[in-house]
Amino acid sequence: MADDTTADADAEAEQLQAQYPISGNFRQLQADVEADVEAEADVEADVAMAEDAMVDAEDSVESIDNEAVASSAGGPRWSTQPDKTPTCVSGVCAAGSWVFFGQGKTYDECKAICEGARTLVPEPDGITEKGYKFRQNGRFHDLSKRTPTFERKIPKIKYPGTSRYWDDKFKAHRMYNHFYMRWEGYVEIKQKGKYTFYTSSDDGSRLYVNGKQVVDNPGWHGMRLREGKVDLDAGKHAFWAEVFEGGGGAGMEFYYNGPDTNNQRIIVPPAVLSSSLKTGGQPLMLPDHGFGGKLCAGFSHEGSKCLLYDECSKVSTTADSIVGDTSFDWAGDPAGYQTCQYSAHAPDLVV
Repeated sequence: MADDTTADADAEAEQLQAQYPISGNFRQLQADVEADVEAEADVEADVAMAEDAMVDAEDSVESIDNEAVASSAGGPRWSTQPDKTPTCVSGVCAAGSWVFFGQGKTYDECKAICEGARTLVPEPDGITEKGYKFRQNGRFHDLSKRTPTFERKIPKIKYPGTSRYWDDKFKAHRMYNHFYMRWEGYVEIKQKGKYTFYTSSDDGSRLYVNGKQVVDNPGWHGMRLREGKVDLDAGKHAFWAEVFEGGGGAGMEFYYNGPDTNNQRIIVPPAVLSSSLKTGGQPLMLPDHGFGGKLCAGFSHEGSKCLLYDECSKVSTTADSIVGDTSFDWAGDPAGYQTCQYSAHAPDLVV
């Protein structure tokens, strides 16, 4: 949002022009005023960061992008998908570790949950993000003759509105107020149809798909959602998006809905974003499925009860506990359960 300091600077500049009519002196004094305003903004940013030091850890947890962490942290990677043909016997898992217990599940539903946690996803190669630091005037800019302050790959555009730095990269470049961002890449569409794209931003933002403007969200404002519709064939489509930030709060989020999302509005996910037209060949990685970096190793089912394991090394029809966990209150005769196990599938790629 545009800050009041900009208006104050303009008013002070008018007073200086009246006091110093010589254009050269005035321009110098006006530059000094703008420099002071910029310095004040930097001080305000530092003060805000210091005041919020006690809650930085909490905010960091809220803002962590799981896909970005997985992609950059060098987690396990595979070249092939694991098998989905289990071996089933009577009993429950007596040794290993369980991850999930649910009721009201059929055998097929229980099996589908486990196999979903055995389905690897292509490692996203990210989209290009470019950051520019220069004074904003509430308008979009031609960046062709400007050099980015920084450039990097990110998995998705998700910067919730905040009065703090977006992340450590922005802090390192003191990009708190008065900056401009651009993202470039491709969005992959699986099912042909009509899609709605959205930007939610503070301040102004815009989105182009296949060279045509789809979303216009201009001007000074707080987080505001604007949308546009476009018919897209299956395949990859070039896009770019921009946002400018004057002062105060800042944020930018990129959403879509359509046939690929069951017509639900969601953040455009890393799995469909890339920086090239290349398809396939990427290493496979775990989805964010809550298994703590492991594949589902098997499941037990009885009636409507479903148990999922990330490790199961022994099945028993006489066990008096699930994987030795006596605190887990499960009901039923172990012999009444059917436990299905999948073969191990160790990561085979070095990252």
